[in-house]
Formats: sequence, structure tokens, C-alpha cells
Amino acid sequence: MSQQPARYNADQIDNLIYSRTDALSAAIGYIEKSREAIAKGHGLHFPIPEIAAEFPVPPILPPKVVTIQAQSHHGKSQFLSFWKDDLAERLDKKPNPKNIAISISTEDMIEEEMAVMLLKEAAKGNTKISVENIEGLLLVSTTLGSTPFYYIGKSIERARTEQPPLNMTNIGKAIFRIIERRKDKGLETTVQAVFYDYINATEEDKELMSAVVDKKRNLQVRSDFFYFRDYLMPKIPAPAVVAVQSKQKLDNHKGTNMLTPGLYDMQETSAIPQHTDFDFSLWMPKRTHPYGEVIEHGKSKVIRFAVSDELAILQCNKQRGYDLQTLKRLPSDKYWFTRIDYNTGKYSLWTPEGTLDKLYKKAG
Repeated sequence: MSQQPARYNADQIDNLIYSRTDALSAAIGYIEKSREAIAKGHGLHFPIPEIAAEFPVPPILPPKVVTIQAQSHHGKSQFLSFWKDDLAERLDKKPNPKNIAISISTEDMIEEEMAVMLLKEAAKGNTKISVENIEGLLLVSTTLGSTPFYYIGKSIERARTEQPPLNMTNIGKAIFRIIERRKDKGLETTVQAVFYDYINATEEDKELMSAVVDKKRNLQVRSDFFYFRDYLMPKIPAPAVVAVQSKQKLDNHKGTNMLTPGLYDMQETSAIPQHTDFDFSLWMPKRTHPYGEVIEHGKSKVIRFAVSDELAILQCNKQRGYDLQTLKRLPSDKYWFTRIDYNTGKYSLWTPEGTLDKLYKKAG
């Protein structure tokens, strides 16, 4: 049975049409509001400040979407956790009852995510805290509980209760339910960011796929992404950071010794790289090369670096649009050597020379 085309009236069709004057007026209004928002400290800040300032990566405003992609076990969830921690610190430093953040997990149980958070908080240097007893855990939790983060996902505690599938339609309903419950308490809500880990693992959504004849998995992921990017984020409104699985056989890396996934190495669908606003990819050399090996990349400008446990290479594959302050097009196609502090979960810039020095000192 063929579907009837949707019917729209003339006024609704007019909303698709702009004269040049209308378009310029809309653009100037958007730039003015965006600059005011950034000046007030709004926008999701990239969590490595040196990259944000020098590259640059400007504050990400609603409804922009950032994708973080990597192959399995190369740190995409870890990087999302790092970014969440960075935002949590910003929210705690400048508390505002309106501001919240939302974390969606389609893979880890809520208890697992919280356990990692407790361990990182305990590792910040308070030697009086021991996570080996419940009193220590409760003490650590008191420093975390006031941060206005909400979590959407499944838990061990509620495993025996009736729960709807964790698909995109229900994720959207859960987000708006958070806002509704806060409104019932007299609270206004500004969602500073939505973190989604990860979109490829989202459960089947029969509601979204009801109009799609071909039920292939790649079309489900495509539908999920468009619903998330084009409906949920503008309606909330909020910026988002979305983890995406990369293919296990990369087609667009820069060489056998630089295996950061390229923009079109995302698994299952090309719609996400085409329509995401920002894309960053991660590679941990220790997953593909022997520990301690010194490897080289490049021809005219050769870079030598050593494979170590803390090394992760971060690459910017895409930034759509312009810097709202300078109106210059945003750059892309650059990579950075970063160092992971496994105790705190923080990433920081780390030069290849520094990596080699560390290795040689150990060897000596």
C-alpha cells in the first residue's frame, strides 16, 4: 500500500522560502544571539583547552552534534566520560538551577558507569577515602551527587521491573520526561549537553522504522541519527556528543602507522559522516602495535613516536561552518598526540618527542 504525501498549507510552505534580505536578517540575528550566549559562558566547551583555543574548536551551541568515533576498545566511551567530567566541573563551578546535562548509555549498566565515576573521584588525591568500604563510597558520592546530571539507560537494580526498549523514540520520551518532572517541581531547564554512548548499539525502533520498507540495520542507524539530530536536539534544544563505532577494517586511515579512522570509516551508514557537524576519531597505538615499539609516519615530514600505554591519537575529521567570532571557516584534518591519565580519566596534549624521551629513560 503506497503512502499518501503529507499535506501542508501555503503558510507552512512559505517557511521554507527566504528572500536574500530575510536570509541575511536571520543570519545576523543568529550570529548576534550566538555571540551573546558564548560571552555568557554558554555552549559546550571542547575538553582539551589548548586544542579548543588554538585550532580552534569553538563552544558548541544547540542543536549541533559532535561525533566521536573509534574502533572497538580504542577509547570512544572513555573520551565521552572525560568530556562529561569536564562539563560536570564547569557546572559545579558556576551553579545555576536551570542547567543540567544528560547522559545516555545503550551498553553499560548505570551501576557500572557510576562505579567508574566513584573510582575516579576517589583517585583525585584524598588519601582519607577508601573505596574498599561502604562508608568510603558514601563519602565520595556526596561530592558527586549534587552535580546536575541525569542518566538514561538500564540498570541491574531495575532489571526485574517492566521497562520499555531503549530505542530512539523512548530515549526522546525519557529526555522530555526529565524536563517535565523538573517543571512539576517549578524548575526551568536548560540542557547544556546530551552525551550518547553509543548510537550503533541503540535497540530496534519499530515506530521509527514503520514507514521504511527495507529493515536493514544500517537504515535503522540512519533513522536513529536523523531523528536525534533533526528532531530531538532542536526541540530540547541542546548540543550533543555522540559515540559512533568505526568499522573493524578501516578504508580511510592515513597509513599503517597512523590508524585514526577517517570520516567515512563509521560503521553501518554513511549518513552520519555526511550530516554530523563535527567529527573526531581516536586511535590507541597499543591496540595495533607492540608496546614500546618506535614507529614512523609520514614521508616528507616523518614523525617518530613510541607505543606506550598512555598514548592516544586524536584526529579532527570535520568541523562544519564558521567561527562565530571571526566568521572564518572552521579547520579540520589535523591530529594530536594525547596522554591519558588512567587514574583521573583526563586527556592532555603530549608530543611525540615526549613519548620517546619517556621510553628512552625507561630503557636506560
